[in-house]
Amino acid sequence: MLNKLLVIISFILLTVEVFPQQSGFGAGIILGEPTGFSLKYSLSENNAFDFALGYSFTQKNNRFHLTIDHLWFNYSLINSSEKLPFFYGIGARIKTHESDDASFGVRGVFGLAWFPHNVPIDVFIQVAPVFKFIPGTGVDLDAGIGVRYFFN
Repeated sequence: MLNKLLVIISFILLTVEVFPQQSGFGAGIILGEPTGFSLKYSLSENNAFDFALGYSFTQKNNRFHLTIDHLWFNYSLINSSEKLPFFYGIGARIKTHESDDASFGVRGVFGLAWFPHNVPIDVFIQVAPVFKFIPGTGVDLDAGIGVRYFFN
């Protein structure tokens, strides 16, 4: 399953068109549940793909998380001279377990980003309820704060 997801991610990264400012590929960190690396590939000013590879330190059986989300940005909710878009999206999470099988779930993502003027970074805070389907059903919650540098 992980190999199929990596093939899909590679295909997306090789076939989408890059747009100007707040665009391209960004890499950074996310702190929270889980903590790890965050990647973002902007499709336009209004949507992007977000990837994360993290590790959970908070639960009895520590776990690796791999997530991919499709995000949409709304710039009209906060009236400011700064770019402070609210974002939302849908995605998937694969979670490996030290003591048993991996799990799969669908995520809903909500958050707030800050795109500083003339600096190629974004700072974000997000919450993502996860609806687990495999191996059993349930609800989980991912949340974090992070920063990414953009290589334009």
